[in-house]
Amino acid sequence: MAEYDLTQKIAPFTDVHFLVQSDGPLDFLIEQAEYYSYDDVMRAKLALLAKTKNVDGQLRALEELQEDIPPELEAQQQANDEREEVLREAAGDALDMFSLEDMTTIKEYVTAGATDPAEKLEMKEKLLAALPAYYDYAKFKYERGEYDDAYLFLNNYIQAIGDRAAFSTVRYSHALWGRLGAVILTQQWHLVKDAVEAIDKHIMTVKRREDGVPPTMPSPSDPDPIRSMSDREKLQLRTWVLHWCLFAYPVTPDEARKRESAGDKWENILELIFPVNDEKQGPGNGPDRYRQAVQNNAPWLLRYVTTMVILHKRPMSERFRRKQDVIKEVIWLIEQEAYTYQDPITQFLQCLYVRFDFDGAQEKLQACYHVLRNDYFLSGWADAFLVEARQLIFETYCRIHQKIDINMLGQKLGMSPAEAEKWIVDLILDSKLVAKIDSRDNYVEMNTRSPSVYHQVR
Repeated sequence: MAEYDLTQKIAPFTDVHFLVQSDGPLDFLIEQAEYYSYDDVMRAKLALLAKTKNVDGQLRALEELQEDIPPELEAQQQANDEREEVLREAAGDALDMFSLEDMTTIKEYVTAGATDPAEKLEMKEKLLAALPAYYDYAKFKYERGEYDDAYLFLNNYIQAIGDRAAFSTVRYSHALWGRLGAVILTQQWHLVKDAVEAIDKHIMTVKRREDGVPPTMPSPSDPDPIRSMSDREKLQLRTWVLHWCLFAYPVTPDEARKRESAGDKWENILELIFPVNDEKQGPGNGPDRYRQAVQNNAPWLLRYVTTMVILHKRPMSERFRRKQDVIKEVIWLIEQEAYTYQDPITQFLQCLYVRFDFDGAQEKLQACYHVLRNDYFLSGWADAFLVEARQLIFETYCRIHQKIDINMLGQKLGMSPAEAEKWIVDLILDSKLVAKIDSRDNYVEMNTRSPSVYHQVR
């Protein structure tokens, strides 16, 4: 199953901090110990940590490898401490204002005009002069792995800047991404949706640049130029958004229920790829903008889209009220991209809904379980996936057969006859299928009712 490991495909589209976090993808590979050796993964983790300023993480990795601490690492730690002190002093005015004033007052300072009192204009000048250093301080905190502080400072910076002319600057763009990263790394799941929507809005509203025209780079005279993007760059950034959202997906059904009970019902990637709003918002900003990112840049994301749809239980919108509505869209994507990407999970839907090959679907289902168990993002969902996938097999089979042998169905579902009968009874009670079980002859008889012609008119 090593051929289905997507770590090396996903890694280039994620932040290095996601990969090296505690219980992150690299730690998962170490625990699985199936595809890669412990030593290789730990050295890869150490190499990635070296790209950050998280010296504490590097020290822990060296300790696990039982290697000596190089003197330059201790020197780097001291240099980081000194650099942080310099940045904190430079951002002192902004730090004081954000700690003493509420955000409404801060925004009043930022937007103050010529007719406002001199005191307010003085505070505005003081704040705007300190904001670049405040941003640098927040960024440094993120790079050191101090994500709680990074989120607080980046969020303050973004709110203070607001929807002014600076909305599309390079620094503001980086702050949006840094805030989303900090939200994910601090597991503030209720904030993910707003952070993603802010980035999506930024990508849509940023100044458009023709492909092939170089962007304006920061310079001493203009350290924070207005951001511009080509359609290709927008597509690339949306590919990043989708990959980052994977890290916000609940790791287990229990985690999903816990979040839902807390009011977090965002459907993550599904809402981006299958948006409620179908309106086009300018060139390259159509409702299929994230679908295009999957098709052009990352067809392997179809594994996650397919799994999420199969696990999906409630209506997403008026447009996708039933699971079958979304499945049709996903199958179209799978068929379109079958020449570039396939795995047992996408092939399972093809067998079931395109070829109506129930034996093939059952074979793929067993392979699906092993793929899911070895996938960092989906390993906790493997058992739930089997339950939902078997239900899809049963419902599809029942819709094209009137009389079904329980023993034969049990074989297709990988169950004993007794298990299959109990499972079918529970499923009939929970579903909209009208059926009865004949225990003597051991079969299920479907009561297929043709819909009225009036119900078929839309």
